[in-house]
Amino acid sequence: MGADVMEIGSLIQVRGQRWVVSELSESSLPVDELAATVPPGRTLVTLTSVSDDDIGEELSVIWEVEPGRSVIPSGALPDIPEPGKWDDPEILGALVDAVRWGTVASADVSTLQAPFRAGIQIKDYQLEPVARALRMPRVALLVADDVGLGKTIEAGLVIEELLLRHRARRVMVVCPASLTTKWRDEMRDKFGLGFTVLDAAALKELRRSHGLQANPFTVYPRMIVSLSWLRTPRVQRLLDEVLDATTLQQGFFDLLVVDEAHHCAPPAPSKGRRGYAVELADPRRLARGVEPDRQALGEVLVRRLKDQIVDADGNPEFAERLPAEELEVLYSDAERDGHRLLGEYAALRTGSPRRNDLVTLLLKKRLFSSPAAFARTLKRHAATVTAHGGIDDGDDGDDPLDTGYDWDDEPDYTAGSEAEAAMLAGAATSLTPAAAAALATLRQWAAGQVGPADSKAERLLAELDRICRPDGDWNDERVIVFTEYVDTQVWLAGLLGARGLGGERLALLSGGMDPKQRDYLKAAFQAAPHRHPVRILVATDAASEGIDLQEHCCRVINYDIPFNPNRLEQRIGRVDRFGQRRPVHVSHFVGAGWQSAPPGSFEADLEFLSRVAAKVAQEREDLGRVNPVLSQAVEARMLGRLLLDDPFATPSDVAPLRAERDLRDQVKRLRAQLETSTEQLHVAAPNIRRATDTALALAGQPPLVDRPERNQPERHQLERDRDAWRARLESLDAQRDRDPCLSG
Repeated sequence: MGADVMEIGSLIQVRGQRWVVSELSESSLPVDELAATVPPGRTLVTLTSVSDDDIGEELSVIWEVEPGRSVIPSGALPDIPEPGKWDDPEILGALVDAVRWGTVASADVSTLQAPFRAGIQIKDYQLEPVARALRMPRVALLVADDVGLGKTIEAGLVIEELLLRHRARRVMVVCPASLTTKWRDEMRDKFGLGFTVLDAAALKELRRSHGLQANPFTVYPRMIVSLSWLRTPRVQRLLDEVLDATTLQQGFFDLLVVDEAHHCAPPAPSKGRRGYAVELADPRRLARGVEPDRQALGEVLVRRLKDQIVDADGNPEFAERLPAEELEVLYSDAERDGHRLLGEYAALRTGSPRRNDLVTLLLKKRLFSSPAAFARTLKRHAATVTAHGGIDDGDDGDDPLDTGYDWDDEPDYTAGSEAEAAMLAGAATSLTPAAAAALATLRQWAAGQVGPADSKAERLLAELDRICRPDGDWNDERVIVFTEYVDTQVWLAGLLGARGLGGERLALLSGGMDPKQRDYLKAAFQAAPHRHPVRILVATDAASEGIDLQEHCCRVINYDIPFNPNRLEQRIGRVDRFGQRRPVHVSHFVGAGWQSAPPGSFEADLEFLSRVAAKVAQEREDLGRVNPVLSQAVEARMLGRLLLDDPFATPSDVAPLRAERDLRDQVKRLRAQLETSTEQLHVAAPNIRRATDTALALAGQPPLVDRPERNQPERHQLERDRDAWRARLESLDAQRDRDPCLSG
């Protein structure tokens, strides 16, 4: 094939990249000899990219008008220059290294590439998912590492490695809406991967640019989708267009990453909830409700705890978590009356025990959070039982759980919400005159508690004063106060503002915030104390999921204690994670005099929840095994039932010791694999510097220059002697300086 002849299969150079011709189409219209102008081109060429970064991408061009086009001769050897014109050996070495770094075969399941392509500080334990993925013919992993170990980084390494080996091209990440921006930024900043966040705005822009029939799942090779948007009917129709019988068989999406996979499980306490995550990871070998095969589960599951992670010298990788601190509260008789009145009302209710239990649990959760949350839910409940009238209360009616309400994983806005109203309506039973009178008395009590600060709120204010301004002046300490509900959050914000703890020193983080405002608030709280004055963050569970707040904060106060122990660990994990340099302090509230409190009393119930919080905060076992026991115990205790077994007893078991020993062996194996990959790929700082300098020189760009810093590793930066580089770098510096939150 000559250099000027082009046909299907030809290798060509267009727009600085190499392509293969997949289709050729000549215009069938005759040439108008009498026309004033001649069309510039008549050949439509469809190309397929063979470049590493865009392998498989297609492009259609008009050949005659494409600048810089050329057909690369096949089988042609370059002319051999005279020996005096040969390249410098250093340039050849840089070329060989560059080729070596991009030519790892898919059959090689031991050499790792992704760690060297990522802008991260490599930790040995984070290599286990990607190392295991390489050994799998079909990647199926459930990464259930402890909070704060870097699961996003581990997933990014897997994505990067599979893309480099061309085992994946179309990747979709599904995560909660609050984490879409974080995923996009992490993939871009740490792995150099561009992901598109798909939402209503992105779909509108796509149809404006590509037409009304454009489907984002076929246009974008790498995408991030929120779980809430994915569930909408419009998106389901778009998926139905691409997931037909043919694509389902071969796999339309090469790689699917589901973050916070527990959100995909059925509502608690559904029978299909347990084992849902392992089935989602590998439905061919694992199924929910069935005891998994140990070997199959071991191949799929990656689970490590922070307490087990040590460095090569055996030192802990993570900061110490101190024993949970109990903040004693002296409750007044009027505050205890609420708990007593609720117990009396629950005892007087008749009808379905299942429905009554759900209502009692909801009301107790709100009562233990704040008077504001309790009053709103109690008002909703009163409305539902009034509307219920004398309808039959047997168990043959609709199950209240059929509303889809998940009381074990409630959103922060749930108190007084329509979703809560639907669940309460499903759980409503008719009231006897005695129960109705008890409900009226309880509502009257709640109405008198909403306004002023109660004893627990006063104790919180005193604790924040002690931490943040012990001598009357604000210091650099930061603290996070967690609550389950927005009602409690807003109520606390008002109290803090009235006591001089608000203003610019206070920030609120909740699930319904605008994503940009949420990101700005996170940047402010992560900025150095001299850069931003915020010191106190009152956050809800829904808003804090997946957010990192450990840079300048090591204190967490649980204003209320969730009935689901997993939420406690999620809270603590916001500061107890990789990068924390100080011991982690965790506090919660307990009633004074609980030692002598009778069973079922206000102080006794709070003390039981306090013990749950203390066990979670200091748990050395796998919380996934302990959590179901604690959850069932909390539910039974809040309903006044007898506990047959002590949920706080830790049975003698050698499993933790064995797990720690296995993890040390795993880290050694991963370290050896990384060192072998480094040697085989010839990855070393001088080689990378040589390749970079050679590439810049060939591109006619200024070289790197050393920038030594005291007590810092050797760094390199681009020279600023070119106007283009100088303008771009100075614009970035100006943007950073305008926002103090972005510079630390």
